[in-house]
Amino acid sequence: MRSPPRGDDVRITPRLLPVLLLAVSACGSPAVPTPSDAPDPPATKSAGPTVRVDAVYPGASAHVICDTVAVPIEHQMKDLEGMTSLESECRNDGSYRLAVRFKSGTDVNVATALVRERVALIKARLPPVVSREGVTVRNDDPGRFPTLWVAAASPNGTYDAMFLNNYAAQRVKDELTRVPGVTDVRAMSRSEIAIRVWPDTDKLAASQITIPDIVGTVELQKILFEAEQAGRAPAETSVPLTFTYLGRRPDIELFHQTCLKFGPEQTVIRLGDVSRIELAPKSDGFTRVGGRPAALLAVRVIDTKSAAGELRKKLAEFEKTNPKDLTTGLVADLSADRFAVIELRFPTEASAARIQDMVTRVEKLVRDLPGKPDCLAVSESEMSTEIVLVKLSSGDSPSPADLRTALAQVGGAAVRVSNLLSGRPFPVRVAILDKVGHGWAKLRAAGDAVVQRLAQAGVALDPALTQAPGSPRLSINLNYEKLKQLDLDPKDVVKAIGVAVGNPDITDAILDSWWMSHSLGKQFRGANELKKVELKAPAGKTIPLGAVAEVHEFVPEATMLRVNLHPAMVVTADVPPGKTVAEVTAECVKAARAVVPRGFEVCETSAAEPR
Repeated sequence: MRSPPRGDDVRITPRLLPVLLLAVSACGSPAVPTPSDAPDPPATKSAGPTVRVDAVYPGASAHVICDTVAVPIEHQMKDLEGMTSLESECRNDGSYRLAVRFKSGTDVNVATALVRERVALIKARLPPVVSREGVTVRNDDPGRFPTLWVAAASPNGTYDAMFLNNYAAQRVKDELTRVPGVTDVRAMSRSEIAIRVWPDTDKLAASQITIPDIVGTVELQKILFEAEQAGRAPAETSVPLTFTYLGRRPDIELFHQTCLKFGPEQTVIRLGDVSRIELAPKSDGFTRVGGRPAALLAVRVIDTKSAAGELRKKLAEFEKTNPKDLTTGLVADLSADRFAVIELRFPTEASAARIQDMVTRVEKLVRDLPGKPDCLAVSESEMSTEIVLVKLSSGDSPSPADLRTALAQVGGAAVRVSNLLSGRPFPVRVAILDKVGHGWAKLRAAGDAVVQRLAQAGVALDPALTQAPGSPRLSINLNYEKLKQLDLDPKDVVKAIGVAVGNPDITDAILDSWWMSHSLGKQFRGANELKKVELKAPAGKTIPLGAVAEVHEFVPEATMLRVNLHPAMVVTADVPPGKTVAEVTAECVKAARAVVPRGFEVCETSAAEPR
């Protein structure tokens, strides 16, 4: 059987969730002075095309994705003609992203075709669920911020965030993707409305009803059970079950009346008798413009000038048919103005309410600066990247130094500030590569040492690792011999595990890899509780999961980066006034090489965060 990461490969530290704040002047003058207004480094000007590869492995950890998806794909790409670098990212949410960069002068269509051919060759060697989900190839640099930002808002508060998100997703998003020059449109918060069920475990036990019984009964009505995103957990300690309808609006009353079984004397036990049921969005992400709820769409384009004009025409058409007190407009154009970026990182245990309160406070601090700059804020659940964008709407905008001073009083979050040069925040990027297999724990220690050295030397502003430490997870190893002895179908066992932890998509991950991991948050109390999950044997008896599986907690890397086929940690930083990106990057590489142990390599890297 495959074993989970060893204890010496992980480091138990509070994970930090990144939150970004974007500042922009909407009046045409520079929002923030850039360091000597120096031109971008030559490497940026002469950069060749970048081809992006995306894949999804539902339920798999970053470690599993790295071994089963990243390694085979990247080895297939390593000798591509004209390729200059490979930089990839594996996340605990099951996502994989690879940037294949080519030398200057390479035809973008040729580069895309070369990558697509290699992906087709390797597909058969990928886990079946990855192939089924699809591996996409497109011409796009995942490291650059989307250029255009569109918002659906309700100035007088007639519509709430849930309505705005659904309106943007159902009415606006698809139309914008058809605009000439637009390559991608991404909703910055989940917009689906769902039913969230909070089972009462005591009532379930008294009624001899299991969570799989609930899921099976509800699914008979063609209602989908979906994974509850881990990350920001509510105060409850039970596991929430999230359901969505196929083409219908969720009906709470239908759920309350759902018959689960007949009790003594033919009394009906309904779902509402043993659960609390609520209507809710499927994630706790939030987006705001000017301090008010709004739905934000991030738009990537080929030619910003022409695409922005076409986009405005399309949005003007929407204004003719939008409901009263609902507006759709272009709220940020990164190509037209100068920007500053503020990054906030919160501890793992920070709740959604706490983070929203903190972001509200930051917005107020920014708006109280000279010029009364306005704010545009975006946040997502941890399973994609957690970001917040803040827009400054005054011509007399503060400098990065002013922002740092104003935000120094913010407690409970790590704060960084950067200019946004060439579409990238924190443009100084240095990678530490593990060339000999030291392991992720030692690689992170080397990255921490580099960050400390750069901060002490003062060669760059606000240096930090892009990868936050991981959060506690559950490792589950099935004993297939015991399963056979007890006549238990592994697929049924895995389904029960998936339902218990609120993630049904783990099925393929655990069956393909022999073990799986799942985020351990406030909604689940730990390994001992999972061991008590009851499995139904053919004879009608119930067997605890702990009798057929090893379950324990561990702390993996939440995000695993690879640069040119090697595990990597990436340090990002901003540029001090009076220096160029190239100058500061060279100084950072030199300083980093002085502190990393033997077996590690330091180099600059062109990829950027967040995605």
